[in-house]
Amino acid sequence: MLRIKLLPDGARFELAAGAEGLTIGRAGSADVCVANPHVSSVHGRIALRAGAYVYQDLMSTNGSAVERDGARTELGGEQRAIELRAGDRILLGGDEEPAVLEVEYCQPPARAASATLLVSAPAHGASELPGLLESAGRTLVPFVRLAARLAEARDLESACRAFADGLRDACPAASGLAVLDPARGPDAPLFSNLAPGQALPDAEALEAAGQESLSTLALAGSGARIALAPLDAGSGRWMWLSVFAWPDDPPPAELLAVELGAGLLAQRLQQLELVEALERARSALAAKNRYLREKADERAGGEIVGQSAPMARLREQIRSVAISDATVLICGPSGCGKELVAREIHRRSLRHAEIFAAVNCGALVDSLLESELFGHRKGAFTGAQRDRQGLFEIAHGGTLFLDEIGEMSPAMQVKLLRVLESGELTPVGGTRPRRVDVRVLAATHRDLEAELAAGRFREDLYYRVQVFPIQVPALDERREDIPALVGHLLARLAEQNGLPVPEVDPSALRALAARDYPGNIRQLSNEVHRALLLAGPGPIRCEHLSWSADEPLAAAVQQAGQGKLKQQLERVERILICECLARNANNRTHAARELGITRQALLAKLNKHGIR
Repeated sequence: MLRIKLLPDGARFELAAGAEGLTIGRAGSADVCVANPHVSSVHGRIALRAGAYVYQDLMSTNGSAVERDGARTELGGEQRAIELRAGDRILLGGDEEPAVLEVEYCQPPARAASATLLVSAPAHGASELPGLLESAGRTLVPFVRLAARLAEARDLESACRAFADGLRDACPAASGLAVLDPARGPDAPLFSNLAPGQALPDAEALEAAGQESLSTLALAGSGARIALAPLDAGSGRWMWLSVFAWPDDPPPAELLAVELGAGLLAQRLQQLELVEALERARSALAAKNRYLREKADERAGGEIVGQSAPMARLREQIRSVAISDATVLICGPSGCGKELVAREIHRRSLRHAEIFAAVNCGALVDSLLESELFGHRKGAFTGAQRDRQGLFEIAHGGTLFLDEIGEMSPAMQVKLLRVLESGELTPVGGTRPRRVDVRVLAATHRDLEAELAAGRFREDLYYRVQVFPIQVPALDERREDIPALVGHLLARLAEQNGLPVPEVDPSALRALAARDYPGNIRQLSNEVHRALLLAGPGPIRCEHLSWSADEPLAAAVQQAGQGKLKQQLERVERILICECLARNANNRTHAARELGITRQALLAKLNKHGIR
């Protein structure tokens, strides 16, 4: 019996043995009528369930809670029911002025056992069962067919149905079966093909049977025998297979058949659990991959900076070739951003959702480069302790960027050419070719035509990779982009170093735009990074740059004054030409040689600046 008291008026309500339950709410039809505006019309219910009195919140508007020994349990979301004990306080209607019911007495009625444990024998090992069955005169053919049926199952329900169908052959006496999960209770089997109303073993019977024994139970009332076998479903989850079959004690061979069948079912459930876990991991990894790719695409789209004419031509070439699968040869001096161009081509291509892999061909010796590109088999060389995929296989469906292809040895050029022409590769130490679908982008800072003439680069490979050549301009060819590049590099480097983006003094920006950069954008990036660290929280000034103030360029920058960038650069150029002529006693031939230009180019600049 259960007795509750409504506070503070003290009205008491009882739930006697055999009663269905008590409804609680604001409605007059409720068994316990609570006059509280925060309580729903039918707020909750107390009922006897699985031998215990349970309070259940019936999707109320303001929710319910139970206080026990000073701890509060909110009922909502996934947990809407809780077992009651004497002394509990049920709170209805939220935190503000809740209605309170106190459990004064709670003694559930004794419950008759659903089944009686007759025999519990230790489970046999999987390797023992086939021999024991054959010794008992049972054929294993039905179990082979059962295993085949289970192998086709793709989820728990289909595995249980396949098992039920196969069990008819393996154990003809079986009239039905149920798969029980203790967490769900005996009234909610995971699977059952029993007649409606058929009694099932309760939690006490399952606990008595144990997880390492094959048990025989007698059902209460009918006395019919059932076999109860534990199922290790993986991830620490245990279930029970309950097979209904016999009016009296089952023959030992029948129990062996149930045990072997339960082992096959448990094995398939474990496999399905692993498949499900792998699918969850794959989905999580795919979601992270999509997120990272989107972020990378957002950044990659802004990495090619500059609005000069050479950059406009470069962007147009990228747009033209990106959507095709043509091999692209990206040429340009070191540090000019050839890999950024390759990544932009991949980002704009139809392969953008697949992998972009890159390798520097000049950084690895032939043996390592071959393994890196084509992979290797276990034992192919010392240290090859397992099979390893190469970048061609990893990038299958995507893009492979071969940086500094001009550094590749003639022997490696032959192997690369074969893969490019056939679309097949053989791993180091392997014998069977593998088909790959990869778009190749190559880059070099060398003049491959000169390398071709010198015999250091194969002619057939040259024409194979130079389907669509792209020339990336050096930084000196697009000086007007330097201010934008400085701003872009400062924003990126400041974020990486956790610093605010500083302002750049106009004189420092003029100095950065006026100097030469043999290392191109890589050198400019290093210069900007150094200045950022030296400047700290303040603006970047000339003293933060890597050249001293007594250098001719620094002096020319200081004298250039204010104005448009083009005007300032022209003033710097004029100052540098005048100083060079003074150092060479006005000898124009010597001055042109020192400036690194032809005498005719110097004469043109003298006329442009009005220098006599």
